[in-house]
Amino acid sequence: MAFRLHPWVATIVCALVGLATAAADPTPPEQLAEARAAFRRAACAEAAPRLSDILYPTPRLARTNDLIEAHLLLGACRLQAGDVAAARREFEEALFLDRGTDIDALVYAAETVAFFRETKRALVEREQREGEKRELAAEKERLRKFRESLVFVE
Repeated sequence: MAFRLHPWVATIVCALVGLATAAADPTPPEQLAEARAAFRRAACAEAAPRLSDILYPTPRLARTNDLIEAHLLLGACRLQAGDVAAARREFEEALFLDRGTDIDALVYAAETVAFFRETKRALVEREQREGEKRELAAEKERLRKFRESLVFVE
């Protein structure tokens, strides 16, 4: 005689296995805490994949401060790995979330702090230039419309 599970028993067992598997996966804030701990141990090779996982392709952190911290940590890891372009991109992402963001020399290496501050300065200058270009384009358009509205009488 073969042993058979009742259909609802099999459903409950599958649900419990699914819950146990889901409970084993760390939440995004837990992943951030693990990445932070790895970064503090100078284990960027361990921290970077966790940070990338919670930031890309879609950010999985709800709090803006957590997103900023994740971008800063990933930027520092990218800089340490020698990927300057990726580090700049991560620092700019953090600055897009909060222009007032700064990093602490007690947490980050001196060269990382200097690179971040240079990235911030360059971003501010670039935004100022783009703002000036928009203003000039708008003024040029106003002048063009004004010239078109002029009526010459002979």
